[in-house]
Amino acid sequence: MANHYKLQKVAIAASTFLCLASIQLNGMAQAADSATLNISGQITSTTCNISISDPGGTGATGTKVLNLGNVATSTGAIGSVIGSPVGAIFSVVSTGNSSTPCSFQGGNTKWDLALALSSSQISSIGTSTFLKNNIAAASGGTDAVVQLKGGVGTTLAAATNTLTLQGDLGIGGTLMSGGSTLTAASTSSIAISAQFVRSAAAPPTGGAFSQTIPLLARYN
Repeated sequence: MANHYKLQKVAIAASTFLCLASIQLNGMAQAADSATLNISGQITSTTCNISISDPGGTGATGTKVLNLGNVATSTGAIGSVIGSPVGAIFSVVSTGNSSTPCSFQGGNTKWDLALALSSSQISSIGTSTFLKNNIAAASGGTDAVVQLKGGVGTTLAAATNTLTLQGDLGIGGTLMSGGSTLTAASTSSIAISAQFVRSAAAPPTGGAFSQTIPLLARYN
């Protein structure tokens, strides 16, 4: 069974500054004469709770909002980062005791989190991929995008792998650790970081940024 969690990245910018607001948007528009059916899942006897914490903080289950902070726009090349990265640490814990690592069953020894993104959430600059803003410019959205990095570890510094985002794959989506296979043990944590990136030659426009990432736990 796949466990479902949501990771939100939300920011609001006024004039040349970007600052956080907690907002979640759901849904996807489809053309009237087309449709997409995605089927994904896994068979496993392992059931864990996903614990989420700030780097160096105490874990809790639920939805995590990453505060990208107050970031001033700046000049630079397309694809260059803006401000400092922020992140979160994910771990698997027992359903009966949040301070006890999860005990894997059925021969499972590794885990990771799949980013179940849709293609409409992803933007590309050259060969690199980024989170696209869910708020249109006409509705006050910024044209900045967000870069995601991941890795196995308990600190923000562990998120060294730039994630290549893939859409419409469900549980087969990009692994948060940045690997192509599951490598984190039940006692290991996975770190993710997010950072604003310039999407155009001109400085990013002031405005709001919001995007939600469904997360699906995978075991192997």
